[in-house]
Amino acid sequence: MLFLAHFIIQLVVSTAVIEAAETAKGDNAADFAMICRFINMAQTLKPLPQYKDAVDALATEVAAINMTVAGAALSDLIEKDKTPETLTEKTKAPQSGPEKEKWTAHWKLWQAAKMKSQTR
Repeated sequence: MLFLAHFIIQLVVSTAVIEAAETAKGDNAADFAMICRFINMAQTLKPLPQYKDAVDALATEVAAINMTVAGAALSDLIEKDKTPETLTEKTKAPQSGPEKEKWTAHWKLWQAAKMKSQTR
């Protein structure tokens, strides 16, 4: 008997007329605007700006200015075909230690700066 009661209740509920809610266009827009904004942000992949070229150009420009102020003593040491390892004691370039490491680390920048200062 209980089974029959459940069956009849299910039959009545499933055959009942269900009406859709009356909504005007845009009623739910405010509710979903933030979700849509987050979805759009997640789907939009903007490339990261590349500053390395600009920083390198600025560093070369500053080094070129410094090279012209330092004079020939420094400028004559730096040539295209030389490396810090090929400099001799006569040039007063450091031969070892932290100063030599600094020269090795900055050598390419100094070469680019010298080339830039010569093209002015």
